[in-house]
Amino acid sequence: MVPGMLHCGGGPGPNSFGQNLAQRPGLSDSPEHDVLSALERWVEKGKPPKRIVAVKYVGDNPANGILRTRPLCPYPEVAAYKGRGSTDEADNFKCREPRHGKGKHRHHHDDDDEDRD
Repeated sequence: MVPGMLHCGGGPGPNSFGQNLAQRPGLSDSPEHDVLSALERWVEKGKPPKRIVAVKYVGDNPANGILRTRPLCPYPEVAAYKGRGSTDEADNFKCREPRHGKGKHRHHHDDDDEDRD
């Protein structure tokens, strides 16, 4: 799930994470910032991504600088603000299951959970 991204790209949220290749690259070509590199590492080394950091460029143009970053979390997890620091920085979020989801496998997490790296 990519909150704030329109169908396949664009939108008000962080929407660049290597899926557009040269048009709007992710922050780097590492598996932590690039969906293709993350997929390759998963297939070739058996290591699934815990999160991928997406970036929103000012005016959707990398030359204009970074507006914000946000983690993309594996479903059903969502990015949850830790309660401190800028909401424009991915490091201030952690991936966790939604608090009010339906289903028997979901459970409540306290705000002071340990971060997942």
